[in-house]
Amino acid sequence: MDACRIRERFASTPEVIPQILDRFQAQIETLRRLLTADIPEGDLASLTSQLHKLKGASGYVAAEELTALATRLEAAGKTGDFETLRAGLAQLTSEIDRCLGCLPGVRQDMTITV
Repeated sequence: MDACRIRERFASTPEVIPQILDRFQAQIETLRRLLTADIPEGDLASLTSQLHKLKGASGYVAAEELTALATRLEAAGKTGDFETLRAGLAQLTSEIDRCLGCLPGVRQDMTITV
């Protein structure tokens, strides 16, 4: 996540940044819980939908690696490539954990500079 890019993206409305970060955190925590459960093939459409939402949300907060992973895994979900999707979920979970770990620092940076 890149605090400078977040500030640039929301330069005209910096007051929305805390809400954007809150929504992003809630979304990735929800997805993280889904990923820790066994994902049956019947839930492929639901997971693909969640990945699409994650792709957009992570783009908003300049989480480039998360955006790239979500994009790749969403494409696999859309084509029914469950093996590629399943293989990438561990990496996605790690990146979600990394972003969750970065959020306090990003929030701190935002309160200092906004």
